[in-house]
Amino acid sequence: MVPGAVGAWRRAAVGGYPTDTLAEDQDLTIVIQHVGWRTGYDIEAVAWTEAPETFRSLAKQRSRWSYGTLQCLWKHRCIFRTRKPVALALFGLPRAWLFQIAFAVVSPIIEFALVVNIFETALRIHQHGWSQTQSDVLLMGAYWLAFTSIDIVWGAVAYWLDPRERRYTVHLLVARRYIYCQPMCWVVLKAVSAALRGPSVG
Repeated sequence: MVPGAVGAWRRAAVGGYPTDTLAEDQDLTIVIQHVGWRTGYDIEAVAWTEAPETFRSLAKQRSRWSYGTLQCLWKHRCIFRTRKPVALALFGLPRAWLFQIAFAVVSPIIEFALVVNIFETALRIHQHGWSQTQSDVLLMGAYWLAFTSIDIVWGAVAYWLDPRERRYTVHLLVARRYIYCQPMCWVVLKAVSAALRGPSVG
């Protein structure tokens, strides 16, 4: 996706900024590919932009982005039918639906089930002792270790692919799953709820 803060567009390709979505950069990126143009990337591009300074403003920004993503995906749903452009139809849009929307919606259910499982396991340890619950605890630990390792490995790949990144802050990547992801799931749920109700989001 072309970042809104540092994107430049040819009017001949897009006509102008769309006013029917809240994620105009994402909308324009899809339009560019839909009309057969290509997007270029300048690794040296620099933008001075205003970032949220409080959690409230961050949540508001991410809520707007999530709602705008839903608008874009719905607006360009015809790509699934026409299969043009094929990369968007087979990879881009399904990925957005799956990872940006669906996983964020079901993630709180999975997290809740995990917390319940931890409490149940702790209760069984208290009632029956460690020896009878050891395999359950080790299995849960193995799952946690596997998923965390996948995060760490793919994070390392991302840092390796970007030559400007000098230091891999792996501790922040691990902390992100437990500090940042849950509030962002709530933001996506809020956006989906607003989309289902159908109000105008400013």
